[in-house]
Amino acid sequence: MSERDLRFWEMFSHEWAGRVLLCLLSVIVLAIVCAQWAKRRPTPVTKRVNRAANTALVLGILGFLASQMHLPCAVIASRKSQCYSHLRRVANDLTLYTVDNDGRYCPGSDWDKLVKDPADLKCPSADGPVSYAFNQRLLGFDSSKLEDPANTVLVFDAEGKSVGGQELLARTRHLDHPNVACADGHVLGGYGALGKAVRW
Repeated sequence: MSERDLRFWEMFSHEWAGRVLLCLLSVIVLAIVCAQWAKRRPTPVTKRVNRAANTALVLGILGFLASQMHLPCAVIASRKSQCYSHLRRVANDLTLYTVDNDGRYCPGSDWDKLVKDPADLKCPSADGPVSYAFNQRLLGFDSSKLEDPANTVLVFDAEGKSVGGQELLARTRHLDHPNVACADGHVLGGYGALGKAVRW
């Protein structure tokens, strides 16, 4: 089963998506039943019913196909939004550490232990055990000496290691739109994360 199929069935399990698809399938079944009934009694009324049933059948099938194409996109957008929230909370927890430690970021690679909720360390779109990495340049760095905290990467979507630089950025995550949390706590995504203004 492909990644797209997995995403579709994951979305199908949500209540609203299941109801939408159930309604579309009901329209298709009802149209088939009406068409069969109209064929057995060929009168002017049943011809109109048959025409309406065929139209409903075509519309139901098109709606079903459209929902199958749209739902995976909704799953990807939902995961990206969750990733935004996780990175924002992680950045806030790391900023709180600097407040208690003379403005300095954590000195070692165990930065992930400073995050209050371990669930925030997992990107919903990540496959491997490591979802995010801490910018190695900021290990033990005095946050008050940052020239541009709004564009300096603190934590980012990564693959492989939990501490490193731009080389660890998971560029293919979220359909080639990875997220990064900056030192001031806001999150950049997509082209903003890959832009020239971002400092590593």
